[in-house]
Amino acid sequence: MKELAWIRQITTGQTIRVSVYVQPNAKVSEIAGLFGQSLKIKIASPPSDGAANEALREFVAEILGINARQVEILQGGRSRHKILSIEGCSVEEILAKLRV
Repeated sequence: MKELAWIRQITTGQTIRVSVYVQPNAKVSEIAGLFGQSLKIKIASPPSDGAANEALREFVAEILGINARQVEILQGGRSRHKILSIEGCSVEEILAKLRV
């Protein structure tokens, strides 16, 4: 597998870090491809009161077939650029399910 800048596995365990760029207030939630060195995700939720962050966690978890508790926002809680931590999936599984 070639090196991808937006996704990497942490050496300890099954933790995957994913760099995302989030566009809130979209018509529908969807994976929108790559945006620079990040995966672009459109979220159909406003950015107020953490609603877009929660919707992002739930959307990613639904696509990957895991519980939303397994998706954590490590950095960027108030920014469009975020780092997600995903437990319980391999890099290959994430790439296959995200279809990127």
